[in-house]
Amino acid sequence: MEKNSLLLLSEVIFQINSCQTMQELERNLFNYVNLFVPFRFASYIEVQADPRTGEMDYTIRFCKPQSFAQVEKSWLATLDQATTLWLSSSPEPVVIRDSELFNGDHRADVPSYQLPGYQRLRIFDALQLNVVDGGKTVGRLSLYRAQEDGLFTDQDCFKLRLLSKHISLAFARCARRHMGEAAAMDLPSLIDQYGLTRREGEILGCIAKGMDNADISQALRISKNTLYKHNNSIFQKCGVSSRWELLKLLQ
Repeated sequence: MEKNSLLLLSEVIFQINSCQTMQELERNLFNYVNLFVPFRFASYIEVQADPRTGEMDYTIRFCKPQSFAQVEKSWLATLDQATTLWLSSSPEPVVIRDSELFNGDHRADVPSYQLPGYQRLRIFDALQLNVVDGGKTVGRLSLYRAQEDGLFTDQDCFKLRLLSKHISLAFARCARRHMGEAAAMDLPSLIDQYGLTRREGEILGCIAKGMDNADISQALRISKNTLYKHNNSIFQKCGVSSRWELLKLLQ
C-alpha cells in the first residue's frame, strides 16, 4: 500500500475505534468506511440465529442513505437462507463480493438484482462483511455500487478485510454498552422472573455493566471457580448459553 493509503487506513481505524455507542456508529461508520472503500449505498443488518430452529433472523439497523432501508426490506423478503447461511455462520469476519460469486451476466439472474429497487438505483455490485462477536456472526455490513461506479475490485476487498476486525470490535463494544444500559433498568425484573439468588443477581449486574470474569471476581471477592459455577447456574436458570444471549433477555 502507498504511504497515503496507509495514513488514511490509520485514520479510519482510529475513528472506528473511537465510536462508543450504537448512535455514533450509525452516524459515522459509513462515512469513515467510504473514505477507504468508496460506495454509493450501504446497510447494516443484525443477524441472530433462532436457538430452536437454527434459522437466521435479520433486522435492518441502519442504512446510508436511510431511504435505502426500503430496498433492503424487499431484499430480505426474497432472501434464500440456504445461499447465505455459510456467511452468517462463519466464526471469523469474511468479505465477499457479488461480482466474484456471480460472474458476468449471471449476476443479473440473482433475484435481488431483479428487484425494482435494485434496478431503479442501477445497483451493479455488492461487497459484504459479516460482523463477528465471540465467534458468532451478529450482523452483515453491505456496501453497494451503481453501474456508473463500476465493480468492487480485489483491492477494495483487501481494504475492507483490513477494517473487518476493527468494525466487528466496534459493534461488539457498542452493543454491549447499549445492552448494559438497558440491563440496568430491567435487572430486578429478570432476577425475579428467573429466581436468581442474591449473589447471582450481583453477578448478573456486573455482566450487564460489561465487566469480564476477572473484574467480577475481583469486585465480588470470589474465586474464578466459584464465579464459573454461578455463571453456569445463571445460564441454566435463564435458558441461555452465552453472555450475549443473556443480555438479549434484557432488551
